Amino acid sequence: MPKCFQCGQDVIGGKTVCPYCGGKLTKVQTSGPAQKSISVISDDDIIESGTTKGSNRPVGGLISLSAAVFSLIGIGIFLFMGLHQSGTEDWAGSTIAILFMIMVLAIIGIMSGLVGLNHPKKLPSIIGLVLGGVFVVILGFIIAFSLK
Repeated sequence: MPKCFQCGQDVIGGKTVCPYCGGKLTKVQTSGPAQKSISVISDDDIIESGTTKGSNRPVGGLISLSAAVFSLIGIGIFLFMGLHQSGTEDWAGSTIAILFMIMVLAIIGIMSGLVGLNHPKKLPSIIGLVLGGVFVVILGFIIAFSLK
């Protein structure tokens, strides 16, 4: 026999309003031994359940940090070789391709840094984001001064 969700009383079939509490019977529960319960899983449960080696490493932050460092090294090499001094009109396709690859690496660093902020160990992500921001500022100066 169906039961009312509000008061738990048995309801005689076919009714839309509970005769005991007046609640609407749009949600009717059938009585039976098989009751299902829902448990809430938190982030702490997920982190604690991963007991395998390396499961608690901030992978997004480490990717962010390494990608940002490599992009800064790449832009340093770009500046050291003087590729920025010829101006955008004289830049060869290879120069633009190198700059584009360095920029993609920095974007990967910034995006994985944002993803890594969900991890409890946020420091590598924050450092990667800061270094990615430094790259963006340097790239802005290169573009601004090469357009003269």
